[in-house]
Amino acid sequence: MALEPEFCLVLARQDAPDLVDVWSFGYPFTSLTEEKPEIGRQALMQARWLKGYIMRRFYYETPSNELIFSYELDMPAPRGLSGAPVVRIHRVKGAREVIGVVHGNNEVATIAELESVDEYGNRRPEVQRITSFALAHHTDSLRNLTGKATRERPLAEFLLT
Repeated sequence: MALEPEFCLVLARQDAPDLVDVWSFGYPFTSLTEEKPEIGRQALMQARWLKGYIMRRFYYETPSNELIFSYELDMPAPRGLSGAPVVRIHRVKGAREVIGVVHGNNEVATIAELESVDEYGNRRPEVQRITSFALAHHTDSLRNLTGKATRERPLAEFLLT
């Protein structure tokens, strides 16, 4: 049975601009249940639907100094969400255009309070607040994907519009 076109996801043909609303769906926090003699261990699936917006497009520098063209999203990306689609929310057309794929977090530290010295000479260290933003790959790499399944042609040639 084929899905109706309004329920299908499509890969975006171009980058989404900043401040566009997005959503993602995935299974972070998946864990295993206790061992039971009759069934063994089972995965405890805990689906999450997350909503946010694109804060900026930039080159994210990985710990190995690799630059990855990414979206920074005002949305959490809990551990285990990597690989989930990032879908653009269209006010008129509905939400069906995949603009990226979650690949991690960008943790930003901001100083909330500087070090100070009280009247007795005791030092109080600075306090840092850590804010975490989701990171997503652009879909360019997916559109250009080739292999045996695509008969060495770019995946974009097979995508429905």
